[in-house]
Amino acid sequence: PISDLCAGNHYYCLPNNLKKPYGYRTNLYHANNASFWNRDTLGPKWGFNNLYFSPRYKVRTSDAVVLDDVINNIKKANQPTYNYVIGFSTHGPHDQNFIEFNHYENNLEISPYFSKLSSSSLTVKTDEETIRNYFGFLTAADESLKKLFERLAAESLLDKTIVIIYGDHRYYNFSSDNAVNDFNNYNELPFAMYVPGGYKGKIKEIASQVDIAPTILNLIEGSGYKLPEYFIGRSLFSESQDNGAVSKCLGEGFYINQDIVIKNEKLLNIYEPLVFKHKYAK
Repeated sequence: PISDLCAGNHYYCLPNNLKKPYGYRTNLYHANNASFWNRDTLGPKWGFNNLYFSPRYKVRTSDAVVLDDVINNIKKANQPTYNYVIGFSTHGPHDQNFIEFNHYENNLEISPYFSKLSSSSLTVKTDEETIRNYFGFLTAADESLKKLFERLAAESLLDKTIVIIYGDHRYYNFSSDNAVNDFNNYNELPFAMYVPGGYKGKIKEIASQVDIAPTILNLIEGSGYKLPEYFIGRSLFSESQDNGAVSKCLGEGFYINQDIVIKNEKLLNIYEPLVFKHKYAK
C-alpha cells in the first residue's frame, strides 16, 4: 500500500492547497490509533494541521460523536476549516459482539435488517446474518449523518458548509455467475455533495475518487479554478473529465466509461472488454 511503500514521499494534496492562499485550518479525524495506515506520518505530509485520533476518542467511538466534535471545532474556529472524517461505525466485523460493544461502549443501538434482501445482497460470500447485521451498521451511519445536518442547521452553519459524503468501497467478496454485476456491486460507491446557496451544476456520471479533491477545489475557487498540475483527477464540473474512471485493486485493473468496461489482468498483461454497455458500442 502507498501508506507503507511511499510514506517517505512528499505530497501536494487538497489540504495543502486550501492552507495557501485561502487560509484554511485543516483537520483529520478518526476514532482509531493514528499509526493505523501510517496516518500519524502521512497526515502532516498531506497538509493537515491537526490530527484527532485516539486517545481523544475511544477506539471505535461512534461516528455521531466524532461529527459532533467536528462541529464544535468549526464553531470555535476564526478561519475557514477543512475537516476530513474517516468513519468507523460501519467497519467490520459485523457480528453480535460488536453490536453489543456499541450498545455498552457507545450507547449506540444497532438492529439487524429484517426486511427482504435484494438479489445482489445475497451474492456476497458470507452468511445472511452478517449481511443483515451490516445493513444495521449502515443505518447507524445514516443516523449520524442525519444528526450532522440537523446540528449544522441549528448552529447556522448549513448555509456556509460544503459536505461531501462517500465510501472507500462496498462489501467484499461479491461472487455470482455474472462478472458485470459483481464489478458493479463492488465499484458503484455512494457519493453525495451538499453545496449551500442553491448551487446547481451539471456533473459527470462516471468518476473516480481521485476526482473528489479537484471537485472540492473547483467549488471553492469558482470561475478562477485551475487544476493543480500534480492532481491526477479532474473536477466533476470540468469538460476535461471524460465521464470515465480507472480502478485498480490488487492484481486487477479496470477502465469504465458510458460504453464499455475494460479489464486488465496484471499477471498476464491481458486487456479485454468485460462488457459493452450499449449495443452501438464497439
